[in-house]
Amino acid sequence: MRRIVVGLIFLASTWVWSGESNFRAPDLWVAAAPFSSPDEVPLYKAAGMTVGWITVRLRSDDDLSVQKSLADAFEREGLPFVVALDLRPPPSLVGPSFLPCAAHQPVYVQWLTAHLNNILPAFSKRKGLIGYALGEGADEAASYDDAGFQIFLQSRYGSLENLSSAWAVPVSNWSFVTQSFAEAADDPISPIRYGRPSLDAAAYRYSVLRNLFLLWAQEVRRRDPDPNHLLIAGPLTTYRSLAAVPPVYDVVLPFLSPDRAEWDLETHNAHAVSIARRGGRFQCWVGLTVRGEDGSLVSPHQLRQWMGAAAVQGACGFFFNDWLSFTDHPSLPTTVAAAVASLRRLRSFPLQPRPTTAILYTPFGEGLIDRNNFPLYGFAVSSGTSSGYPRRLSLTEPVPLFSALRFHPWGITDCVTPEELTADRLSRYGVLFAPMAVDLPPSAQEVLSDFVAKGGVVVADFGLAAYQSEEPFLSLPPLLQSLFGVVTLRRVIMDENLRVNMVVLTRHELFPDIPEGSELGHPIGAFPYIVGLTPSFTAQPWSVLSTARFAKRGKRAGRLEMAAVFINRFGKGYALLAPTLLWAIWMPGQPGFDLFHGSLIARRTRIRLQPPVTPPFVWFAETDDGLFVFNPSLEPKEVRFLSVSSPFWAYSEAMTAPVKGFRSHQQIATLVKGQEWVYLRKVALIDPPVPAAVTAAEDRLMINLSPADPLQVTIRIFPGPYPAGYEVHKVTILSKGQETVEKVPASASGILTLSSIPVPSTVLIQPEGHRLRSTGAEGKGP
Repeated sequence: MRRIVVGLIFLASTWVWSGESNFRAPDLWVAAAPFSSPDEVPLYKAAGMTVGWITVRLRSDDDLSVQKSLADAFEREGLPFVVALDLRPPPSLVGPSFLPCAAHQPVYVQWLTAHLNNILPAFSKRKGLIGYALGEGADEAASYDDAGFQIFLQSRYGSLENLSSAWAVPVSNWSFVTQSFAEAADDPISPIRYGRPSLDAAAYRYSVLRNLFLLWAQEVRRRDPDPNHLLIAGPLTTYRSLAAVPPVYDVVLPFLSPDRAEWDLETHNAHAVSIARRGGRFQCWVGLTVRGEDGSLVSPHQLRQWMGAAAVQGACGFFFNDWLSFTDHPSLPTTVAAAVASLRRLRSFPLQPRPTTAILYTPFGEGLIDRNNFPLYGFAVSSGTSSGYPRRLSLTEPVPLFSALRFHPWGITDCVTPEELTADRLSRYGVLFAPMAVDLPPSAQEVLSDFVAKGGVVVADFGLAAYQSEEPFLSLPPLLQSLFGVVTLRRVIMDENLRVNMVVLTRHELFPDIPEGSELGHPIGAFPYIVGLTPSFTAQPWSVLSTARFAKRGKRAGRLEMAAVFINRFGKGYALLAPTLLWAIWMPGQPGFDLFHGSLIARRTRIRLQPPVTPPFVWFAETDDGLFVFNPSLEPKEVRFLSVSSPFWAYSEAMTAPVKGFRSHQQIATLVKGQEWVYLRKVALIDPPVPAAVTAAEDRLMINLSPADPLQVTIRIFPGPYPAGYEVHKVTILSKGQETVEKVPASASGILTLSSIPVPSTVLIQPEGHRLRSTGAEGKGP
């Protein structure tokens, strides 16, 4: 193993800062834990790690000698480090002397502050410190106790009279109001045995976790106000905890291992990165499994594949769960160091994916329940609730939708919560899918209406804004009645044996390839458990929900009430409402799924994989200035994209050609080696369009122009992989055996314009002279 160090130390030292006075956070974070030996820091660095990880567990003695020696060792090696504070009550306080972990518990706040007073001064002034990781396993540690629930309800309703009126249940004493009482109270009065009392219980559990995050951030910032010290939420091991992180944090670190969450050995549940990023609000540093709970070690190619999936989703770093595996198995540090070096060569980190499709994630529906009966996606049910069928609220939503759209022929999908529903953030999306969006505050409703009015499309299913509705799950708030063109549901049919499909009533411009009479769903019914019937609507019924299998209690819709998917034209856009669980078990490959979702995604997305197969054979994400592509297979892949773009762009490391007969279409082609990634960056505008192959380097740019008509073009080159921000460039043109050399000045913004370039030809551009002092355009297109 020690031989590996010699081979890798130079590789690592070429991009890790030396131990000078001020350390900076790297653009690509890589760390592993648990780590306790200062002697292994050189090996740690040589294995590709760029950030040290020091875990501090709050204990009675607060002995920090080991952690301080680690900090010394990291600083000697020039590695910045993170102090990871395990803020959970220690095991010794579990049992008769149970210490609840919640911000509303004074005993926990007192215990927390006492330990932080001793610990933070030991690290806050260290030159290598770049941040604190807070909240390891926060969701599982949080105390969702009934005392806090009563405080929450008193704050929300003020009096028992108001509570009794809102719940439609007589309540005579606050001490009677437990979460189990609330979850049973609405069984006889709600059409789905889930109403306002249960919604309040779910909202309370969300608030407990959110307030814990706020408490930790507040207490750390009080003792260390340095804004250069990042606040990192994590490692977090439930999806719903990712949605609860407040904006006071800088980075979110999800660790959704296949050992606990979905058994996803292909991407390691890469959609956790999208959820953690929340539309670009946070940076994401993703946790990856090196050794499973059964002791098995992942293979090098599997680990690289997981890194590729996370990078395409927008992760800016990697956190590995078992450092000892790196010391015992030489293949792991070799794999990680090579992958990190390869990503660094792209000169494109941190990536900023710009998907034009998003999922509105409201963390209520429980989705998946783990083997310990802990809900991973939503707060709808309490921990320990039976995982039997049917689930209490959402069955499996939103799991299938996240799984289906994590990678698709148009790239990736963003995730936003109601907190990210702002006009600026939604302006980048063309379509928003909203599974079981039961909590949608009035401000979010207004932004959603404005989004659709300006041309967006929103697709929602059963339960939309139930928390804000006069009759939860039966009515919509007034603003959403106008947006979706549906006023109320007369009744809701709920049965665990219920299965329905869609039968399309009429062709619609949103779905030009889905004709009238098409059946969408699954042979035994893709939309289960719940169907709502409405007598009052102004929207167009697009498809009727037809019974595939009813239980004895099920009834067919009469003439005065319709169970249908409605499409409402609102301003320049459309709002679709499906009064059923649209994404509980409907999956790619089943009738209509790919056409339905692909038609909506393609409305705004201008680049797609060719052929547009599901699942895609490569994973890619579009950014502001290019495409990031990863090939998960072991074999090289010839990758082609169809782009609808005007003007005509040439991309680095790719062949770009106009599509005959389509003025604004172009094809982008490149070869991606097995388990490798490439970054195709927009380099130049070519007018008029001709086929162009581009090779970019730090000191030169080569453009090969193929035969076309007309025979002369204009090329405008922008700063990017090639340093165009220089005053003068040497341009060499080789055409028809003749070589021409000229000096071409750049504009004040660093753009280089080459006129009257013959076709065919090879154009070589090299910077010459001085760099422009301030181009304001470095690394950016127009």
